[in-house]
Amino acid sequence: MNKFTYLPEDNRKFEKGRNYIGASAMPTLFGLNKKYGQTPMTFWQEFTGRKEKFRGNDRTRAGHWQEDGILARYVKDYTHLNYRGFWISRLAGEDVFENLHSFTEARHPDYEYAVAHADLLKIPELIDPSIIQAKNSGFFAAIREDDKNNGYDPDDHSQNGIPLGIYLQEQWELFCYGVSEAWVAVQIDGWNWQIYGPITYKKKSVENCLALADRMWWHIKNDTPPKPATWPDVVSMYPELREKTAAVIGGKDYEDMITMRQELKDINITMRQLESRAEDIKNATGLLIGGNEILRSLSGEELAKASLRPGREILKLKELKKEKPRTYSNLKKLGFITESEPWRALNIFGSDGSYGKCKQCGKPAGEKKIIKKDGRKISYGPFCPSCWANIIGGDNVTN
Repeated sequence: MNKFTYLPEDNRKFEKGRNYIGASAMPTLFGLNKKYGQTPMTFWQEFTGRKEKFRGNDRTRAGHWQEDGILARYVKDYTHLNYRGFWISRLAGEDVFENLHSFTEARHPDYEYAVAHADLLKIPELIDPSIIQAKNSGFFAAIREDDKNNGYDPDDHSQNGIPLGIYLQEQWELFCYGVSEAWVAVQIDGWNWQIYGPITYKKKSVENCLALADRMWWHIKNDTPPKPATWPDVVSMYPELREKTAAVIGGKDYEDMITMRQELKDINITMRQLESRAEDIKNATGLLIGGNEILRSLSGEELAKASLRPGREILKLKELKKEKPRTYSNLKKLGFITESEPWRALNIFGSDGSYGKCKQCGKPAGEKKIIKKDGRKISYGPFCPSCWANIIGGDNVTN
């Protein structure tokens, strides 16, 4: 087991991302947190002070406050110790309760950047030490569907039942502490307490963590940004848009781009078809309910309900600015009118299931059409289905 120390009371907020790489960085370095806007690039930006760190919100703070209770439940169910006494000791900020150690920090002796903070370190006299990690999850975040990298498995309580990101966090903690076993105690939806484990030390997993952490440490020490992983990363790397310039691609990059564009187009077409079908279902239900408030079956089951929604207040800013410029200016000075920062959009041509805008009405258009009348070409498309129907409705018009 590696040497560990106790954190002083005034430094238990764990100033992450300043002089070490902690366990919480592992999911980000592995690219598992893209949906939360966290990438190796954002980690590097926060570490080097280029971007303000996330300081938490009410949800994360509430989860942190509940960790003591989650650990107390573990002590109650899985040890012979007085869980009430442990809970009180944690709230009092005490480092040690019997063979349980809180508020610890382990720095790996061979890697200056490798640091971990176990929620609870258990060091019995006759068996090997282990790490107990407390987690708090919302109901939907805990659901495990087809992707086994997310959510908690309600049936499999081994290390295979936890999200991949948490598994990688525990591997990093086991590496830093020099311990071979960890357990994850999780409270789901505020009441559903579960225990997962043991999570055992895996050399290959740790080697993968070290490879990414070592690369990130090089980027930090050399003040060099890592490779961007998302469009927001690209925007932050190139804050100024170089207008009227072009990136030219060919070969495999071009082939991949064409394949991705077609895939996105198919997705968007499917989404529009589903939205259209959903609207059809809504209309059909409306015909059944008529002017009534509730649609009910013969058995009394309520199937649908109509409700009256209040109207929305709409402020026409363009008209206000044009006709009442002083009022507009005063409202802006008082903070009632705010302006967001400019943002950079990315439009993939032909990926929305259309071929640009209709030449006549400006709506999303279908495939280009060559319009001929009396054997003479008179126009090109593209046209939307409605305008195209009007065009081909004329005499002697073909495509």
